[in-house]
Amino acid sequence: MKAVLFRSLFVLLLGVSFLIITEAGIYVLSRMGRIELASRSDIVAASRNMPGDLKGLKPIYTPHPYFGYVYTPNNSFAEGNYVANSQDRMRANSEGFIENELPHAKKKGECIYGLLGGSAAMSWGCARKELRLSYKLEKLLNTHLVTGKCKQYRVLNMGIGSHIQYQVTQIFLYYAPLLDGVIFYNGFNECAHGAMLTNKEPVTFPVINLYASLSAALPLSLKTFEMKTKLGRMANFLLKHRWISWSPLVRAVFKYRLRKVERSQATVQARGHGSALPGLEGAVKKNLRRLFPEITAEKLMHSYDRDDPVVREVLQKILPLVYTEPTLEAYAVARKRGIPFLSVIQPMIFLTGKGSDWKERRIATYHFQKCCMDTLLEEAKRLERFGIKTHDVNEKNLLGRDSFWSQVHIKPEGNEIVARYLFGVIKKEWHSNDGGKQRNAGVVQTLGGR
Repeated sequence: MKAVLFRSLFVLLLGVSFLIITEAGIYVLSRMGRIELASRSDIVAASRNMPGDLKGLKPIYTPHPYFGYVYTPNNSFAEGNYVANSQDRMRANSEGFIENELPHAKKKGECIYGLLGGSAAMSWGCARKELRLSYKLEKLLNTHLVTGKCKQYRVLNMGIGSHIQYQVTQIFLYYAPLLDGVIFYNGFNECAHGAMLTNKEPVTFPVINLYASLSAALPLSLKTFEMKTKLGRMANFLLKHRWISWSPLVRAVFKYRLRKVERSQATVQARGHGSALPGLEGAVKKNLRRLFPEITAEKLMHSYDRDDPVVREVLQKILPLVYTEPTLEAYAVARKRGIPFLSVIQPMIFLTGKGSDWKERRIATYHFQKCCMDTLLEEAKRLERFGIKTHDVNEKNLLGRDSFWSQVHIKPEGNEIVARYLFGVIKKEWHSNDGGKQRNAGVVQTLGGR
């Protein structure tokens, strides 16, 4: 009996000694630069990026022959809102938009407006329809701006997560016969086309949203989903049991698994490029891919230690191609069809200073946002020469930091403020000469408040 006990204690001591030596060895190798250890920021970022259990579920996005991708039609999915710590259930209609079924034809006395853009236009983080920007604007129009021509309004939520102006323009061209007015609500995705990449990946164009399971990369995309889910679960476990995360071995294993996810995601990006944005072909796409191949997503979006002058140079070359030219193309069609046209630079959360809070929340640096806004406003001046007036919501200072879920995603109370702003612009620019009766038009006077 004593011999068995002695052997057990010996094996236990041997195991503890081996673990200590392994931990010490990994720590020494990490100090020598031979092994990478995960940082707390790596763990926090992974914990917020859990697509969920894929067993029996459809992908959130699906390929589209004209738009690159849309939400998988007739599918309910959980859009994780890590800020509110909730899994918001959303449902796409038969055409891939987070909206009721689109009308097949216009009704007499009904005016149909389209709200187009990325996830901010779609109102990411707002699960219920009545909390979204499109619904709040529709309600204001129906309550306060009924005219002889527009006895009833419908504002279609046509935003798709991570879409940029090329895709937005193609959606507009496809649905233009249905619309009586179009609102382009964008700006950030066009600047931050590297936002869907991991930190060390080179920025190329077009960037493929990992969640948009394009047909060329669908099996690998699903595999990457599963890898990210497992990594997210591990990260959440480590955050709940922080003493374990001090272990160099655990941090080394976590970093290894993180690198596997990054390599898999990079492959998804590379395979997806060929089938992305079918309206963008030839020399334009080829030249865009060659822009600044040495810049990583981290350097573009998250240079926390210094304000890199190359960021402005990148945006000045890319924005004319991914923002200005598609906007001009859409405007030309809108003018020809007589469709009122509104170009809006979406609200962004501006944080000054440099701190770890940015890294953990994955918020772009103030320098990046400043370069983005400055370049967007430069392009707005170009658009103005063609008769396009750009409305910058940021200029009005309507929203405070507490109005945002994240970088550009707005809480319901923020959507109410932006809806009132858009209502005022629409009333002034689209309905100033209407002969019909406008009910309670004084609502616009409340726009200045928070």
